Parts: sequence; structure tokens; C-alpha cells
Amino acid sequence: MKPVMQTRTGNNPDGPGNCFSACVASILECSLVDLPDEAEIVKELKIKHASKWEGWPDRFKWGHSWKELWDRTQRECMRRGLAMLEVKGPFASEPPEAWCIISATSPRGILHSCVGFGSKILHDPHPDGGGIAEEDRTYIYFVAIDPHTAARIV
Repeated sequence: MKPVMQTRTGNNPDGPGNCFSACVASILECSLVDLPDEAEIVKELKIKHASKWEGWPDRFKWGHSWKELWDRTQRECMRRGLAMLEVKGPFASEPPEAWCIISATSPRGILHSCVGFGSKILHDPHPDGGGIAEEDRTYIYFVAIDPHTAARIV
């Protein structure tokens, strides 16, 4: 794991925060520019759905952009022989000791992602730090896949 800091925080006029992508970049040890950018996805969606975008509820807009970010990031991971696997906590016992992304509400009151190992947060990509505030966590693991399978999926 090589820590990468996010370059946009949540509620930013230039687009949604990129903590999730910073966490993926940290775990994959790559640059943010190597991964999909949700701000660019939002720009594309605004153009594609120009007549409807502003009328959509925020939850729908950001859900739509998150799904597209997830799909594009998943494809990038598959090109690297990995698949992202999302698991909703809490676990009956401690989560596996593996690198993961842990997401929950931040102390700033919005959804945030940090890099974890097991249940411990080891890197917060937000400039102010603070990790996540709640215990209702989602874990995203990176699972090695058969390269032949990945070639058919991508």
C-alpha cells in the first residue's frame, strides 16, 4: 500500500470528492490519473441527461454517478487481475486481515472511504484526517481472479 491523498473533498463545486479513488490508487499503488474520475463521469452524465439532470433528486444523481464510477473502476481492476468485492459489516467476528477500503460516514457528516487492514484504518486520504465516525461500515476487498476470466469480462 502506497498512500495517495484525495485531490477533491466532498461538496466541492468542481465535482464529488475522490476519496474512494484515492483509496483504490493507494491499494493498487498507482496514480489517481490511472483511475476513472467521478467528476468527469458527472460531466458526462450532465451532458447525456441535460434536460433531466437538474430535476433529479441528489440521491438519484449521485447514485447514478457512483454506479458508473464503480463499474469503470471494477473494469480497471479486472485489467490488473483483481475484482472488487463489497461486503456490508458488521462481521460476526473480526474482518479478515487484508487490505481493503472501509466506507462509512465521516466526522464531517458525509460518506467517506479510508484504506484499512482488517478493521483498522491505516490511511485516511482526506487532508483533515479523522477517519470515519460510525461503525456501520462497508468493506471493499480486492480479490485475485483468473486472468482468462478477466479477459472475457472486460
